[in-house]
Amino acid sequence: MKVASLVFDFDIDKVKETGRFWADKVYSRNVSDIFAYSSASYATFLKHNSNIPLELYTNNVELLKKCMEEYDVDLSNVSYIDIADKISEWTKHWFAFNPILEWQMYIKTLDEYIIRMDNDLIWNGALPTNINEERDMFVWKFERYVSQGNPKMGEILVCETVLNETNFKEFNIGTLGLPKNYPMDEFRDITNQMIAVDIFPVSDLGVHVWHVCEQTAHSWMIHKYNYNIIETHSYVEHWYDDKLKCIERAQYLKKK
Repeated sequence: MKVASLVFDFDIDKVKETGRFWADKVYSRNVSDIFAYSSASYATFLKHNSNIPLELYTNNVELLKKCMEEYDVDLSNVSYIDIADKISEWTKHWFAFNPILEWQMYIKTLDEYIIRMDNDLIWNGALPTNINEERDMFVWKFERYVSQGNPKMGEILVCETVLNETNFKEFNIGTLGLPKNYPMDEFRDITNQMIAVDIFPVSDLGVHVWHVCEQTAHSWMIHKYNYNIIETHSYVEHWYDDKLKCIERAQYLKKK
């Protein structure tokens, strides 16, 4: 088992085109801010999970190392992987979150359990390691059934079009355990089909794409293959609506 995370500077204008009009405030256009809240998040993970290998993929290893070294945590199990060229390639796609999809395909192997971790989490406890690596999947939390979502967001249209099904659970995947032999190619195919569905006819935001296709595709895979779910929200805070809050929440770990 290992944990992997991706940090780079999103194209905020592309993010806003998905309907996240608040992206300027939440993500920040300042690269230093992005790496600061990311390293704060990672520091809290290491505080409670220093025994688990942590791989950090980025387009600025130097800055990320500098930020991580500000925290009084054990960094011996941290690896920094420079994928600047890959990120540059992936960000050419019109969809803002294409790099996240492609990155997952890049890191996942069939014979290893990998936990995909967002960069806006605050950890208050340890991740269970005694799991079934072929059947158990970590998620942050159950949100709702797709059928119970707001039709104007586009999610229902996307699932009806691609899957002909809406009666399955949607999970927030701030933490996401990818089991051994997880069908990644099928997941990518479904995600891309979802991205291709134009939701403009139902959208009350005037956008053309459901902004969390990757999350919905993973939720469908969980349903289809009946994976066992382990929720982490009882000991993991997910600051998706105020990412900079991570810096404040991790302040206690800063070196004196």
